Amino acid sequence: MSVNRRDALVASAGLVLAATTPSSASAQSGLKDIDTGVTVAPDDAAEIWAVLDAFITNYRIPVLDRIDKHFETLICPHVRIASHKVVIAPVAKSYRDFATNPAEVDQLMQGGWDHSDWTKRKIVQADKEKVHVVTTFNRCRKTTA
Repeated sequence: MSVNRRDALVASAGLVLAATTPSSASAQSGLKDIDTGVTVAPDDAAEIWAVLDAFITNYRIPVLDRIDKHFETLICPHVRIASHKVVIAPVAKSYRDFATNPAEVDQLMQGGWDHSDWTKRKIVQADKEKVHVVTTFNRCRKTTA
């Protein structure tokens, strides 16, 4: 299967981004880090960070309000590893059914989850076919004013 470099496969806290363009550039800092020895073209890195930004921005409560934009960041089959279980969605509809299931949303809400924010993102492998990004994130509770 051929994918364009904007497409992404997201698997739990370790995100794997599929890309079709070779990479070459220097490391950045903070939430846009590239491992020493890994090269990624600046335009490719910008697109990788944009996919990750869209992923995290669009998966939050209320889930149904943004879920279609969230799905645009995924390639299926999609693997989700969370809460001591692995969910494999062979097609987008199966992941949509899982992610919008009232029981799944209720489970997220029981912990008070509202959204997540990246605390670390680092490209650790890259070639012309795909990119591997190691990430960590914080689960954030809704704040009241």
